[in-house]
Amino acid sequence: YPLTGRADVLETVKAAAKSNPINQRVWALYMALLHPKVDQVSPAAVKDLDGESLGGGKVRLTWTAPAPPGGPVAFYQVKWTTAEKLVERAQGWPDRTEPLPVTPDEWLARAKAFNARQRSFWAADNAPNPPKPSPAGIKESMVVDGLPVGATVNLAVKSWSAAQNISDLSNVVSVTVK
Repeated sequence: YPLTGRADVLETVKAAAKSNPINQRVWALYMALLHPKVDQVSPAAVKDLDGESLGGGKVRLTWTAPAPPGGPVAFYQVKWTTAEKLVERAQGWPDRTEPLPVTPDEWLARAKAFNARQRSFWAADNAPNPPKPSPAGIKESMVVDGLPVGATVNLAVKSWSAAQNISDLSNVVSVTVK
């Protein structure tokens, strides 16, 4: 790309996209090269997420609307999991601890155990109806309903900008659901 210039890269990626029209990664690369985003600054992450069990499978989350650097927050994505840890990206899979599983059922059991230990934000469950973002510094609040009573859930938030830039993961809160 630096040696040939943008036009050659566009032609090469376009040809690759046409030769394999269902390859979403190639099409995404083509569109990113053809129409680069002007705004590439992520919004700030939520830093003070807090949670409280309300009973009946409900948890109230509160946080302060983050201030820019990347402009105002367009929407929030709130996720939860019953795994021991909610993380940005899962680490350590595939689990190659000896003895290695042999059958598909053994691999599924290992995957289930792995998912019980840690869950990436992207694989966690979405909490529906997050609040519309307020101006920076204003307290936000939402109730997450339908959580498993008696379970400890981990919850986190990501902020999205209008240009689809995504913040880092908020602090993660653990709440025992009543």
